[in-house]
Amino acid sequence: MLMIDKIKLKLASWKGTLLLVMGHLLLVKLVIQGLLLYSFKVYPWPMSFIKSIDYWICNFIWSGDIYHKKLVIVA
Repeated sequence: MLMIDKIKLKLASWKGTLLLVMGHLLLVKLVIQGLLLYSFKVYPWPMSFIKSIDYWICNFIWSGDIYHKKLVIVA
């Protein structure tokens, strides 16, 4: 299993609807970014993988689901 698949499964398995945005942010910062920092130092990553992971992380932080994109409106 590739690292990108592991990250996608972790993000998809967390129940994002039970957390606030700060909870989403902490999960991403502690778990996902820790995995990525280690693997970036060991392996070169294609830019398409990095963009897709960034897309999933942004969707998870704002909506709680990696497949659902939520528009963020600032007053």
